[in-house]
Amino acid sequence: MMELPELLAPAGDLDSLKAAIQNGADAVYLGGKDFSARASAANFDRDELVQAVEYCHLYGAFLYVTVNTLILPEEMAAAEEYLAFLNAIGVDGVIVQDLGLARLVRQAFPELPLHGSTQMTVHNQGDLEVLTRLGFSRVIAARELTIDEISAMVQASPLDIEVFVHGALCISYSGQCLFSSLVGGRSGNRGRCAQPCRLQYELVDDRGRSLAKGQTGKHLLSTRDLKLLRQLPLLVESGVKALKIEGRMRRPEYVAVVTATYRKALDSLARGEFVVSEGEELDLAQVFNRGFTTGHLLGRRLKGLIGAERPNNRGILLGRVVSFDGQRALINLTRELHVGDEVEVWVSDGGRVAAEIQRIELEKGREPVDSAPSGSRVFVALKGPIRPSDRVFRLSDRELLSRARSTFRSPRVVRKIPVRVSVRVREGEPFRVVMEDGQGHRGTGISDALGERALKHPLTREKIQEHVCRLGNEPFEADDVKIDLAGDVMVPFSEMNKARSRAVDDLSRQRIARKPRPALPASSPQPGGTFRGRPRLAVHVAEGDAARAAAEAGADLIYFGGEAFGPKKGRAAWESQWEGLAQAAKLPVPVYWALPRITRADEMELVQEGLQVARELNLKGVLVGNLGTLALAVESLPGQEVVADFSLNVYNGYAIQVLKELGASRVTLSPELTFAQVGEVRSFGPSECIIHGRLPVMITDYCILGDLLGREDSCNYACRKRYGLKDRLGLIFPLEVDQACRMHVLNSKVLCLIEHLDRFNSLGVGVLRIMARREGPDKVAGITAAYRSALDDPAAGKSWSNNLPYPASERTTGHYFRGVL
Repeated sequence: MMELPELLAPAGDLDSLKAAIQNGADAVYLGGKDFSARASAANFDRDELVQAVEYCHLYGAFLYVTVNTLILPEEMAAAEEYLAFLNAIGVDGVIVQDLGLARLVRQAFPELPLHGSTQMTVHNQGDLEVLTRLGFSRVIAARELTIDEISAMVQASPLDIEVFVHGALCISYSGQCLFSSLVGGRSGNRGRCAQPCRLQYELVDDRGRSLAKGQTGKHLLSTRDLKLLRQLPLLVESGVKALKIEGRMRRPEYVAVVTATYRKALDSLARGEFVVSEGEELDLAQVFNRGFTTGHLLGRRLKGLIGAERPNNRGILLGRVVSFDGQRALINLTRELHVGDEVEVWVSDGGRVAAEIQRIELEKGREPVDSAPSGSRVFVALKGPIRPSDRVFRLSDRELLSRARSTFRSPRVVRKIPVRVSVRVREGEPFRVVMEDGQGHRGTGISDALGERALKHPLTREKIQEHVCRLGNEPFEADDVKIDLAGDVMVPFSEMNKARSRAVDDLSRQRIARKPRPALPASSPQPGGTFRGRPRLAVHVAEGDAARAAAEAGADLIYFGGEAFGPKKGRAAWESQWEGLAQAAKLPVPVYWALPRITRADEMELVQEGLQVARELNLKGVLVGNLGTLALAVESLPGQEVVADFSLNVYNGYAIQVLKELGASRVTLSPELTFAQVGEVRSFGPSECIIHGRLPVMITDYCILGDLLGREDSCNYACRKRYGLKDRLGLIFPLEVDQACRMHVLNSKVLCLIEHLDRFNSLGVGVLRIMARREGPDKVAGITAAYRSALDDPAAGKSWSNNLPYPASERTTGHYFRGVL
């Protein structure tokens, strides 16, 4: 049989954990009460974590714990103590996002396996090389990667590669989304995402006019759910180590159904007869779906990724309304209906009518029934503006949920571990049972009483086997039985049962026994010296004229380029940027080339060309947004500065230390930090803060312009104009599309700290950055001049703020005062 990847299932509580294991998961991932990116799940307290480890290990499954939030400086000691607990109880790995926390794990707990969260945005080979150096053993690949990219990663890296196969999709690259954070103060990087992507939006032009004509729904950023059931052969062939089901927020029945379906499909593939039935796919849709998509696995998706009609469970089509009298609807069923099912009518004039079915009457004879078959017409009680021909969907199926529930709540154990059973029966000796699991564990049980010579009814091999194999609800089943019986011996059945139970207990104890792991003292990062003096003013621009305007208005340094927003795509956009860079390099201030945050495999050759340009122009350095480009830049530009951008999510001094050791000369701190937190972090190395501009709230491979304004099968480059997304409050989030056709959603408000620059002076931050890539030369000059003057005379910052081209209502101070949840 072929080697299968690990099937990895989610658990938000103990019932979900049991559902995962009993339905065939090879491993389970879950979160504790702290430092988990699903803070709204029930999650596990420490006693439950111990139970979870023992339960998984009893059944031969692995348990991974998510510690995948970004860690604030004041939380690091508590995080270390929590990791020490996880290390001690024997979890099989921790999933982390924070680079600083990863450093702590590797130093203090050298044998605790370290997995890179999808929040680390791992998307190129360089990322893998860096994470290998940092001591990771597995990474969860970005969900935007294609099967070809995944296969190439597997072949090129010693790291285990894990991919998502089912469940909710983030529209943004994970780890690069600040939408919930900037709009509502609830950070996805802290496990508090409020899912603003599931809300309603309206596509508007640069004048705020609606472009909603022909739209089928308003949930324009709400993705369908990922389903890669039929793509399992491709994924197995690629060599990935683990297939991950999303769903720590889902109920246990969901975990049971999805895990069982993927388990069955994988096992059929291993037998060489890959089969997926219509019924299995129907079960997946019934237990929860927002509509399904294969995501980007088979290639970038322009259409079919978004479910704009609704952001939550849509169920499956059950039938249509034939008539409605205000109290009861007559429905023509296309699927079986049961009492206890939850249904929803999609009424033709908009909205939904939901109900739990309490009574079903067949149309013929008005006979009440517990269930009605497909093809029948039934009366059910409903209320609302229902009309004939309205569609009826079943949101939950009582029978399916009951079936799923029986796998983890029934005393009957579904999952059994095969064991070899050996029995020795002798006169004058205890009855001895030995159970071996083939994994080095051997459980022994002996009776209290000794075997006696049988006067009438000696034991037979058949009777012995009947009793020692009576394992009922135990996790084991006898796969092979050997009985060593000498002479006519009698042992009471109760003693035989006692020996069997003791063997089971002994084997169970061995399977869940913890192997001791070392715990070493971790070295705290050492402060790198506090910056003294006035911060330098950096301006990030995209055009040569804007660079000149910034320099003339008082910028101390220029960042040039990055994602190119404009009509040029691919190599043409890169080459155009390098031409502008050559002009900017002549300015009398230090110039840095800014690289895109996302650089996929097919873009890395262009990155290398750009680094060659930076070397030939003798630029001051480069600004990098991912670990892969950081490593490449450090290698390619000896003697030039490499600045780590905000997309590397630096929250603490440990993370600064990691980036310094990787070669970063300066680190941009996360825009989610407060002034106080910046003050705690910045002393660990040269640092930078963003003080002005529209922060990107998300970056995505989905282009709404190509989907809604493009042709059916191709893009018409609508991005040559400017557009925005208007939310329910009337706020407009500008849209930009870069040279790789990735869409950037920008904040509706402009970050503006011009009135608070004195705070940065006292903190010792070395560089303050203005983000002005969307602005022309005149605006760049005005903004730069205002900040220059305010920096030179912080007390006059309020008066200079009047010179900025944004009214107060369009400004925000971001998180510098309020922080994030």
